[in-house]
Amino acid sequence: MQQSERRASARVPFGSNVQVIQGENPLPPCTCFDISEGGMRLAVDLPDHRELEVLFAVPEADELHVLLLRAEIAWRRRCCTGIRFVEVPRDARERLRVYVAAKA
Repeated sequence: MQQSERRASARVPFGSNVQVIQGENPLPPCTCFDISEGGMRLAVDLPDHRELEVLFAVPEADELHVLLLRAEIAWRRRCCTGIRFVEVPRDARERLRVYVAAKA
């Protein structure tokens, strides 16, 4: 099975900084390589941790929408970590859907 067949939604380039918060501890900002409605690929090797949040801004038209989403680590390889969004509010999911559709 090819990687693209395993994904539930398309990924698009993002290239923006993301703030990862593990528990009560914000980590140094890292770069997000790409994003989908379901998660993102980060340029960081995150340590295992159950409580994870990501803070980032999604551009839409002439505005930036700041999102703070709960997430979990889906995979780790070399210096990258894939995270899966958990319990995404409807308005945040719609902002992600619009962004991904515009970039796909």
